[in-house]
Amino acid sequence: MSITSRLLRILGRRAFVTFGLVTFLVSALLATVNLTSRYALKVYVEDQLSRIPWDLAIYQRGGITGRDQLPAAVKTVDGITDVESLVFLRARFPEGGEVVSEVDGQPLTTPWMSLLAASDTSILPPQLSFALNGTGVEGRPQEGAVLALVGPERAMGKAFLALQGSKDFSVKVNTGGKSRLLFQTPLRGVIRLDRDELNRWLMDQTGSVSYIPYIGIILLMPHNPAIIERFDAVATGIMPLDAGQGDTDRGHLQLAEYEPEMVYLARMQRERLISGWDIAGSLDRVAALNRNVGNAALKLVNRAFNEPEGEIVLVHDPKDPTGKEKVPGDYGQFVVDSTTEVLLGRMERIARLVGLLSFLVALPLLWMAWVLGANLAGLLMLNERRTLGLMRLRGISGRAMGRALLIAIVSG
Repeated sequence: MSITSRLLRILGRRAFVTFGLVTFLVSALLATVNLTSRYALKVYVEDQLSRIPWDLAIYQRGGITGRDQLPAAVKTVDGITDVESLVFLRARFPEGGEVVSEVDGQPLTTPWMSLLAASDTSILPPQLSFALNGTGVEGRPQEGAVLALVGPERAMGKAFLALQGSKDFSVKVNTGGKSRLLFQTPLRGVIRLDRDELNRWLMDQTGSVSYIPYIGIILLMPHNPAIIERFDAVATGIMPLDAGQGDTDRGHLQLAEYEPEMVYLARMQRERLISGWDIAGSLDRVAALNRNVGNAALKLVNRAFNEPEGEIVLVHDPKDPTGKEKVPGDYGQFVVDSTTEVLLGRMERIARLVGLLSFLVALPLLWMAWVLGANLAGLLMLNERRTLGLMRLRGISGRAMGRALLIAIVSG
């Protein structure tokens, strides 16, 4: 062992420095390739996340009941920072039926009447949120709604001009020869709304398109529970209790062709859950959070059906699958969809391909390093041939000298 250590001091110093420098340069080059690709992927993920305003959407199926309980339940989930709701009710009331819409006291006939309300008006398209967020007297927010006309020019052009300057929108129910006011709201404007433009905006906000009638009106307003409940009641053929007092015939209306849609939008703590350097881990954390949100919604449904007083808060749609028929991601009454999770899943697959590509790029670099190392070994032997010859003359075995050089090269 003493001979080997002495040989290392004589023969190994130059070999150690030379091969150590080559190893450092090759390692730095491979690390640069890997870090560059991972950093580019990190920047791309952060850029895509900045384009997603809401991380997950919870779709409520089978009506709008229980809409006040879910936001509070979702906010209790660790990692959720904000929850907002979006209500889109579309109803096609029978022509000549009991439900009539009026603008400034004049009847407004339309195939479809829709109500689009949001707890945060920034969810609505910019021109609508700007009109709703206008300030009134003494800087207080204005109350009211915006009436949007949807349809081609030939169907809505004249109506749009005639409705300019309108101040009031109301819906009345005519039953038993009497007209009862269902709800009334001031109008802050009348606009034309393109179906494709609204769907693009909803796609950006919720990650999903929605059914928008070809011809109709949409009342856009802040979240108003009283108006939402009354609209939902008459669309399902039920007269609200405070609007229809009398015999049993007055408590029911003709059923409308009704398409309710309730969406809850939530944001998560991205800085804690998501890292562009660890996409696989971020995906696992986000997926676990989405499962927790789904479990919170499921607990709310179970609690509603198991109330000791028998109060049914949520109604399950008979068309929805139940029990073992539920598809993955379907929590009965609620379906959780996360655009952020979909993005991270796609990025995780891309990260694997980038890793494979980095490995393929590293192969020729390693081969070049191997060839360079072989040439350096030959040069070292030529440079040390005089020293090696003298050592052989002094009786030092070639195996001992080879062992010393090998240790120096491997250490470098």
